[in-house]
Amino acid sequence: MDSESQGCWLPRGEPSAVFEHDALNRPDIPALERPERDISKSDVRIFHHAGKITPMPSSNKAEIRALHSSLRPRSSAGLTEQLLALVEKLDIKTLASYHPLASEPDVSEFNTEFARSGNLLLPRVVGDDLEFAYGSLAKGSLGIMEPMGERFPIDAIELVLVPALAIDAEGNRLGKGRGYYDRILKTSVATAVGVIFDGELVEKLDAEEHDVRMQYAITPTMFKRFDQ
Repeated sequence: MDSESQGCWLPRGEPSAVFEHDALNRPDIPALERPERDISKSDVRIFHHAGKITPMPSSNKAEIRALHSSLRPRSSAGLTEQLLALVEKLDIKTLASYHPLASEPDVSEFNTEFARSGNLLLPRVVGDDLEFAYGSLAKGSLGIMEPMGERFPIDAIELVLVPALAIDAEGNRLGKGRGYYDRILKTSVATAVGVIFDGELVEKLDAEEHDVRMQYAITPTMFKRFDQ
């Protein structure tokens, strides 16, 4: 699996994403949007879109959590294509996704598409911890649909899609504050991909010692890899 590469792949169509290394030679991209730094010094590639990083008046998690929660839900149009592009380029065969709530980025179409050829797992809460499994779904202890099958070993999962309320420029993630994903990701070598809406990639979040940084952020219009 090539965890260093990324791009955009669309089923039954032509690639349509524009990445940092392509933008230098694309006359149809306005000059102000072209990257000025020497990209040969970095392998971080960014999809160019209208709102890259949203300035925030505060880095306080509670304030950003309240603000972003009040603005949801937003459009998930395009998210399936971005997710398919990422897993195609990373050659992912087994991943853990999530069953989206109405306020979360909608990955349900992607889940259906990926499950046709890959191993799709979903999370469930057991006590204070999270685990991933196959199987039919039933409402769990938190009122969220969860799989009823056997637990799948965390070290066999290649990638985890992590719902988030915001992600900052260093890959720090803002969740709902219960720490389920932070605890399980500390035991995993899987690629962690934070899933957010457009406008939720922010400048800075107040990171805590137990927080696990994301390796990628993905929205309906872009995905971004962070330096680790």
